[in-house]
Amino acid sequence: MKLNIVASFSLLVNVNVFKSVFSFFFKGASYLKQPSNYFELTGYISTMMYILPSYDCKTGWQLQVGAIAMFFGWMNVTLYLRK
Repeated sequence: MKLNIVASFSLLVNVNVFKSVFSFFFKGASYLKQPSNYFELTGYISTMMYILPSYDCKTGWQLQVGAIAMFFGWMNVTLYLRK
């Protein structure tokens, strides 16, 4: 059960990362001018760093990366609702 949840989150994060990379190549320099894109990429990368070692015992750095992922996730929601 837990492996399915980790795999589904990994798939969703990877799809969104590829979408962001495709947008970067399509839009070019204008993609880098929007701060929300930095929040998204940082959130995606920190989420992958948190969920990839899928064992139950999370160490100190993984908890910190998880907190960073939560922070940038909420920042993305805030920026989305602001639009």
